[in-house]
Parts: sequence; structure tokens; C-alpha cells
Amino acid sequence: MKFKLPLLLLTAAVLPIVGCAQTGTALTSTKSRERAASQSEVRYDLARLSEKQGNLRQAQDMYSEMLRQNPDDGRALHRLGVISARLDQREQATQYFMQALRNDPHNSEVLTDLGYALYLKQDLTAAETALRQACTDDPGNPRAINNLAIVVGAQGRTDESYALFRRVLGDAQATSNVAYLQAQTGDLGRAARTYSHALTLDQDLEKAGIALLQIAEEQQIAQRRVTEHDSMLARTNPAAEAPVAARPNTVERPVFADEEFAWGHQIRPTATEAPQVSVRPAVVEEQIDNVEVFEPLPLNTRTSQLPQIIPGQTRLP
Repeated sequence: MKFKLPLLLLTAAVLPIVGCAQTGTALTSTKSRERAASQSEVRYDLARLSEKQGNLRQAQDMYSEMLRQNPDDGRALHRLGVISARLDQREQATQYFMQALRNDPHNSEVLTDLGYALYLKQDLTAAETALRQACTDDPGNPRAINNLAIVVGAQGRTDESYALFRRVLGDAQATSNVAYLQAQTGDLGRAARTYSHALTLDQDLEKAGIALLQIAEEQQIAQRRVTEHDSMLARTNPAAEAPVAARPNTVERPVFADEEFAWGHQIRPTATEAPQVSVRPAVVEEQIDNVEVFEPLPLNTRTSQLPQIIPGQTRLP
């Protein structure tokens, strides 16, 4: 029995040493994780800075390096999707967004940008699905609502589009946005009337006035082409009766303040009837540090000589 006491003392002396070793390992592991997280934040901040400064290729490389370090980095996947869309790599953008959503399927910002990327691909049904999910997950997200209004309007559902725009914009701006979508679907006559109505709501709405000028210019060009076509037929075959050419949409008279305004029906154009109106509608203002929305490619087939209004920090049309 006389030997047991020293053995117990020796055991007691060893145990604290083992405990300290385990604690030291845990502290080292914690510090390593904190250091890695800090380095990741620095890399992300530098990549975002490059992106904001317009150095998209450099930012793309930096985000890609973050993915090599962590293949499930949702922020890097999201930003790579945004950059890909801006570089017109639409299929790649969609893939990045889908990857980001695998680990965070209810991220309304990623869903919003996915919806817009699908809109750029003209996959309107899938775009609407993604944007409605974004609105469900975050009912107060103004970008999701605004983008959904654009996608719905692009499908000809004017009343619904206007109602969505009104949730995030004033009446005049929402009306002007609907006019833009009508012009993009080829219904220039209806678009002109809607722009006129927007001006009755806000006579200082500069975009609406410029868009009316653009529509008038396009209609003059279309009318001139019809006249030239008829003249050419008359010269080649004077005895033949000149065909009745389809007249282009004409600008309807403005709607006055005391008149009732109705949206009417939209005309779905063929591929050769792409409109030329390039004035972009107003959208919800956002801070530069927020996730940007992509700027869609104009549907017009030539560059208009009239000025284009592009909101400062916004990327919607």
C-alpha cells in the first residue's frame, strides 16, 4: 500500500499536462479557422473592389481562386454568376447561380439574379418561377418585385406588370416602365400612348419624352421603307396594281388628365419586328454595396442616335 500514493500522485501530475496539450490544440485549431476566415474576407473584399471598378476579368480570377480554396463558397459562386452575365456568358451565369442555391436554396438575392439571368436568355417561364420564389422567401425585396414585373410584362400581362411596378415605384415611373415593355414587344403605338399617359402623371419625366421621340423616329423609318417598297414595285411593273403594304404602328394621340386610361391589348411581334426604343425605365435605387442587378442587352437592332437614359447605380433596363 505504501507504493500506491506516489503512483496516484504521479497520475495526477500527468493528467493536467495532457489536458493542457488538448486545450492548446483546440486553441490552435480555432485560431487557424479564424485566420482562414479573415483571409477569405480580405480576398472577397478585394475581388468586390475590382468588380466595382470594372475589372471584371481580374475579379473573376479572384473569385475563382476563392472557389479553389472552398468549392462551396456561396458568395464566390454568386459573384461569378453576376460577372458571367455581364460578360454575356449567360449559360455559365445560370450554372453558377444554381450551384450557389444548392447550399442556400432560399437566398432571395441569388434567386433574383438567377431570374434575371434566365430573362436575358429569354427563358421567361423559368425566370418567373425563380423570381416568384424570391418574392415568397423575401416579400419585401424590391429587386425581386421589380424584376418579376419586367418578366411578367415581357409575357404581355400588362395589368399584372403594372401592379408589381407600383409596389416599388411611383405611378408615373411604373406607367413609363410598362410603356418600355410594350415597345420591346413591338407595340409601338400602344407604347406611345402609355408614355403619353406617364407624362400626364409627371410632366417632368424626361425618359418618357425621349422615348416618344424615339418611337416617332422609328415609325418614320418604317413608313419610309413602305413607301420605297411601293415605289420600287411601281417602277418594275407599272401595270400591276400596287399591293397594300402593312402600315406601321402610328403614334396615338396623348391621353389627357381627365380621360380614363386603359392598357389595351399588346401585339406579340415576330423576330423581324424587334423594336428600336432604347430608353430604359426607372428602377428602384440601391446602394453600391448591395448585390447589383444585371443590365439586359437592348432588343433594338441598331444604335439610336437619341440619348439613352441609364440609371446611375442600377442595372435594370
